[in-house]
Amino acid sequence: VDVVINKANQTISWIPPAPIGYGTPLSDSQLNATVAGVAGGSTPGTLTYTPGTEAILLPGTHTLSVTAAETANYLASSATVPIVVNPYTSGGFLQPITTNRAFKQGSTIPIKWQVQDASGQVLTSLVAISSLSVFGPNGVTLLYPGNNGSSGSTVLRNDDGQFIFNWHTKGFALGSYIITVALVDGTTVTDTILLSKTGPASGLGTS
Repeated sequence: VDVVINKANQTISWIPPAPIGYGTPLSDSQLNATVAGVAGGSTPGTLTYTPGTEAILLPGTHTLSVTAAETANYLASSATVPIVVNPYTSGGFLQPITTNRAFKQGSTIPIKWQVQDASGQVLTSLVAISSLSVFGPNGVTLLYPGNNGSSGSTVLRNDDGQFIFNWHTKGFALGSYIITVALVDGTTVTDTILLSKTGPASGLGTS
């Protein structure tokens, strides 16, 4: 007579972790599930996480998964929990950039902004910035990387917690421009300004 012994189930316990800020790598603080087998039984299976330790997730709500491996005595088991990743924050562009403000064509416009991480810490490293671009009558111009359209030797920099790029507008057509900073976390800072022949007095915008 053949005797069939069924494998037992493993039980995974995992409390959804607290939200984290973008740039925080996953660690044992989030990947901390436990697995139990039958009381007094053999050791349960090894846990494998997806994504794993050191992974950096983009802002938003994600699903973490864990699998307890099958063993000689236990069936494989799996579980999931949600995790929220908070983005960088920015209060928008600083003076002199304001929505629909007109600047004289050919002038140098200081584009300034700040970025904070999810805990409110002001970021100063250029690593936080993916790109800076302007979209106008002739399409998109990438100002950074490459520091195109920079004034003289001035390039994108951070000074006392402010990112600064001096945009030299000589050669850019008259009209409306959307300025966009793309942050490394996938979020953006954006606003619209105008280039005119005489600045605010042109009637295209006000200061």
